Amino acid sequence: MLDELLRARKRSKDTALGDDGITYLIISGLGTGGHTALLTIMNESWVVSKWPLPWKKSDILPIPKPKEKGKYSTDEIALTSCLCKTMERMMLNRLLWKLGPWHPHLFGFVKRTGTTTAIASLLSTAKE
Repeated sequence: MLDELLRARKRSKDTALGDDGITYLIISGLGTGGHTALLTIMNESWVVSKWPLPWKKSDILPIPKPKEKGKYSTDEIALTSCLCKTMERMMLNRLLWKLGPWHPHLFGFVKRTGTTTAIASLLSTAKE
């Protein structure tokens, strides 16, 4: 299962660190022993459904939008722990594996599908 952690980490770019001060670069540099210990902590958190407190905390930062005729507005971004985001990716992969393949007529919120895919399927079915 160590490869599960490494795959989840590999999909992440090195981003701003969360409140715990741990970056993806630090996670990558742990080595096999560190990765095994981290995976043990994550699996135990999964089993008991309790996350370390720093993983649950996000810092919300306002980012100014381009000004529109005197208006001032912002978008918000959340700086979340890299460990939390890695764990979330692992959880998502586990859930997707458990759910199995999607129904062929499900298009919303599914990777590589969208309005065009749905319309093409509808037109194809209508022609038959």
